[in-house]
Formats: sequence, C-alpha cells, structure tokens
Amino acid sequence: MSGTAFITRPDCWLHSMGSQQPESSDRLTEILDQIKGSGLDGLLDMREDVPQVTLEQLYRAHSPA
Repeated sequence: MSGTAFITRPDCWLHSMGSQQPESSDRLTEILDQIKGSGLDGLLDMREDVPQVTLEQLYRAHSPA
C-alpha cells in the first residue's frame, strides 16, 4: 500500500458546480483514466469505499454558504 491515496465516492460524479466551474464528472473521469492509463493506480491507495462526510466535517473545509 502506498503512502498516497486517491479517495473518491461514486456520488462524487453527481456533483455539479455549474458550467463556469472546472470541477465536473467529466474532469473526474479524465483524472481517473489518466491515473489508470499511466499505471499510477498500482502505486496509489485507491479508495472508493469511504463513508460519506458529515456536515460538521464538510464545514471544516467549506463554508455553509
């Protein structure tokens, strides 16, 4: 297992910040494809089985607004 992790959840692909933001499900798919295509997935701790964050945890990094 690597000291670097790629952590995601299937519901991350449902998140939309609007057309003016670079974050999108297409971008996540492209990033994951590049990681797998380069072989980096064998060097990373790939995780999709993580629990959903609580609002308290989310607000540590993002404002409620």
